[in-house]
Amino acid sequence: MPRTKGRNIVCSEPSCGIRFRAFRGNVYCKCCQKSCIHNMLMPKLPVPASTVESWFESDSISISTVVKKNLPVIFTVPDHDGTLKTLEAQQDFNGRIGHPDDFHVLVRSSLTPAYPVPMASFLDKYIINEITVDAARSFLMDCTTNSDYEAVPKTLPVKAIRAPVSGSLSTAWGSILPFSQESFILRYSQEDFAVIAPDVFESTYEAM
Repeated sequence: MPRTKGRNIVCSEPSCGIRFRAFRGNVYCKCCQKSCIHNMLMPKLPVPASTVESWFESDSISISTVVKKNLPVIFTVPDHDGTLKTLEAQQDFNGRIGHPDDFHVLVRSSLTPAYPVPMASFLDKYIINEITVDAARSFLMDCTTNSDYEAVPKTLPVKAIRAPVSGSLSTAWGSILPFSQESFILRYSQEDFAVIAPDVFESTYEAM
């Protein structure tokens, strides 16, 4: 008689319990194996904003109030839409030609590669040549695209925590940023968050 291959085992999925003949080291039944493959291929959903908000109200998480150091940054207004690789993830940005009222400003420094900031957020967080917000808005609307200019951060207090878990979050400007338990999460306002690497956080932020 031919030798029977495989061995009888119970599926390793805790909620399953199906007994089957395993080949090539399989530990899951066919149904659970398909489920596992599906879950590995499907990206994890971002942590809900309400959950991130709850972290900033938790008594068990250390919450700091910090401000950005007064280090100049270089910014550029892109003409066309594009994508760039930031420290956290690949992010899309809007150019001024296709989005005259809703474009991004690309900000970089000696400490960080370029990352996209919505125009409205840029005006809230940075100062251009000590001019007013209205004048700065006009400057961004009329300046030469793809050229470098300088700005400095405003002294705006923000809340910061070390991420209690690994995952990803949706920003107020539509990007999805992954984070680990080494990352810092900043809260600018209600459901407006950002992720920052620990070395960049230490270099660019300070306690109030």
